[in-house]
Amino acid sequence: MALRLNTDKIKEKITVKRVIVMILRIALIAFGIWLFSMYIPPFLYKRIIDAGNTFGIGVSILLVLFGIFESRIISLIKSLWETGKGKAVIITFCILALAFITLFLSTLISIVHFSEYSASDETTVIVLGCKVNGTEPSAALRNRAKLAADYLAEHPDAVVIVSGGQGWDEGISEAECAKGVLLELGIEESRIFIEDKSKSTDENFAFSKKIIEENNLSTRVAVSTHDYHQMRASMIAKKNGLTPASIPVYSVMWSRATFFTREVFGVWYQWIKG
Repeated sequence: MALRLNTDKIKEKITVKRVIVMILRIALIAFGIWLFSMYIPPFLYKRIIDAGNTFGIGVSILLVLFGIFESRIISLIKSLWETGKGKAVIITFCILALAFITLFLSTLISIVHFSEYSASDETTVIVLGCKVNGTEPSAALRNRAKLAADYLAEHPDAVVIVSGGQGWDEGISEAECAKGVLLELGIEESRIFIEDKSKSTDENFAFSKKIIEENNLSTRVAVSTHDYHQMRASMIAKKNGLTPASIPVYSVMWSRATFFTREVFGVWYQWIKG
């Protein structure tokens, strides 16, 4: 009788364990599918494929595959653990994975923190350029110029530097295009300085710094760029001797996961560059 009770308890434990494992597997697969849905829209809508959604889609696929083949993967890990080299590989992988996740999440949290509006009484505004379609501003560039115009309207003593050169597929420079938007929105031409030679964010700030020095403008600058870009922009601004604050253009929901993730790698690259 006692033996039968013990057997029943063991079967019950096994059944509960299987149910828990099954729930975890389903949760893992569901999370992977949800993650995939967060990273795929930029490709579907705009054919954007970059480090952000490549990484996100890759992670989501791995999660789904782990959920589906969990038992086989666990069996493989157990068999590797039995060997000395296998155990070393697993421990090393776990340490590196934990370090990567920790660094990734801490960087992402910092990027989110910098994405908030922080400009207050800065008298120099810098609009960072982005795509021009022929001679017309992209929605992104128009939004950056518009937010800068709103700030300039509220701060009549402030001036603005529009920064950005001309790409091979652009009819005019990004700076010239942004200036046109500012003029349309009622900003006086005398308040607008043009920096139209830069080809990167580093050059945006390096060349803008020269304009600031030549015209005795304040080095406390309000930077108009997208929310995900604010931290890296701030790093580069500080490298050029400027004190930055944020005028963020809030990115659309379908792009946020991709662009914020991409920016993590951009910030790391900036750290490496110094």
